[in-house]
Amino acid sequence: MRLAITVGDLDRAAALITTEIKGGDRPAFRGEVLGYRAIVAGALGDVAGAAKALKSETGERLYVEAQALQDVASLIVMVRAGRPSAEAIGLLNKLFSRGELDALAIGYRAYPPLAGLVVGTDLESRMTALLTDSRDFDLAKAIGLNVPREARPRQRLSSREREVYELLSQGRSNQEIARTLFISESTAKVHVRHIFEKLGVRTRAEAARMAGAGGLSDG
Repeated sequence: MRLAITVGDLDRAAALITTEIKGGDRPAFRGEVLGYRAIVAGALGDVAGAAKALKSETGERLYVEAQALQDVASLIVMVRAGRPSAEAIGLLNKLFSRGELDALAIGYRAYPPLAGLVVGTDLESRMTALLTDSRDFDLAKAIGLNVPREARPRQRLSSREREVYELLSQGRSNQEIARTLFISESTAKVHVRHIFEKLGVRTRAEAARMAGAGGLSDG
């Protein structure tokens, strides 16, 4: 689901997050699921659906990651509803102050206008730094933030690595990649590690984001 949001496929993310998830009876996990559900609903314009997901009364907000995701969802709802910018900026500042950068990245990737809130405010430099660290160069450009584009990967991917990369960007697991390409799972893991090294990324989401933004050239 995170990969789907990262590459801008909100319809797929919505379909995934509405399914019954194993372990969903644990409060912390359920809180995160509700947060993601609210973020996706809000990004798709379903403010009522987002509000419903945020009305949990079972204590999920006591957990840090769940709280961060639900705060980001609340921020998206504020922007959608045209609530006073001072209120939205205040909540955004709290998220930055608490270091909830992962949740913020998920939020602005799902709904880019969220990042645009900072333009002309004291938070502009913080958002610029986050966009740079997250390699969201195209998104930064679209909302008018001046983020220097880093050099593209200096090493080319091999033909097999490109095949693995394409499947990885679709959200496939190492096991699924191995099955599709008729290779062992351990070999798939090695290819994924090499891809990360060549692209200069740390996670599958970052790699998928680079693919979605057209950040990998044949040269």
